[in-house]
Amino acid sequence: MFLKIHLITMKSQKKMSILSAKVLFVHGSQLAVM
Repeated sequence: MFLKIHLITMKSQKKMSILSAKVLFVHGSQLAVM
């Protein structure tokens, strides 16, 4: 049970890190264009 919860947390953390990386990349390219 605990392992399952842990795996779900890991997955969501991975999703969040990918999202933040995309956001940072978009902001970075916008700044570069400016």
